Amino acid sequence: SLWGDKAGSLNFNTTQVNASISYSKRMGGYRSSSDYLVLGFDAGVSQRGLDLAAARWGSQNNGGTWDPTKPSEELQFAQRNNFIYPEVAAGLMWFSVINERNNWYIGGAYSHINRANQSFTNTTYVPLSSKFTVHAGGEFEMAERVSLLPGAVVFLQGPSKEINFGTSMRFKLGASRIQEEGIQFGLWSRLSNKINNGLLMDALIISTRFDYNDFSIGFSYDVNVSPLNAASHSNGGFEFSLIYKIIGPESRDVYCPNF
Repeated sequence: SLWGDKAGSLNFNTTQVNASISYSKRMGGYRSSSDYLVLGFDAGVSQRGLDLAAARWGSQNNGGTWDPTKPSEELQFAQRNNFIYPEVAAGLMWFSVINERNNWYIGGAYSHINRANQSFTNTTYVPLSSKFTVHAGGEFEMAERVSLLPGAVVFLQGPSKEINFGTSMRFKLGASRIQEEGIQFGLWSRLSNKINNGLLMDALIISTRFDYNDFSIGFSYDVNVSPLNAASHSNGGFEFSLIYKIIGPESRDVYCPNF
């Protein structure tokens, strides 16, 4: 995977290159009803940088205005305004297939194991806090053409906490046994914490998704409901997803969960 981000007037940038691998072991049962243990690893390198030439320092404050001719504090950062660090993560998941329309999974991951230094100075050490992720979900048939797809994921990193949970309802379309068509409607919630404070409701998320064989097209809308809505005016964000599942022959021995 390759990921990049750039933000702010100082062009604070992060670039990550990671490689992931996982192994699934069937622990019991047979093809149409089995339990699997999945072990995964992720490793790579990340780069972070700042454009300190664009910075405005307190020493350049001239009675409420910025005076670029005054000396800056850039020198103390100069040796570490661009650095590279390694990343290591691991995860474990249990996946259970009850039958073709019923399955569940639960798993967890431990990221930033090496707690790499994030400081832009040579005089301080600021570790990247390790992140713990716990997730669970599944698909449960409620009627002949109706399934419930609940899910939840919890992120814990340093003082920060985030919980996403909810469910989708899937309606199977078409009568063909060869083609797999369905439509989903979901409602989800996101909880997060203010630093050193309790959890609060951050957002409500409505979603829909259309499945056709191995293709899926999804839309979701994130509505802010926290006190931040005074600034956002409750405006949310749209997300669009296009998914294609690469699936082996029907004689394969291992199923995979649909997240």
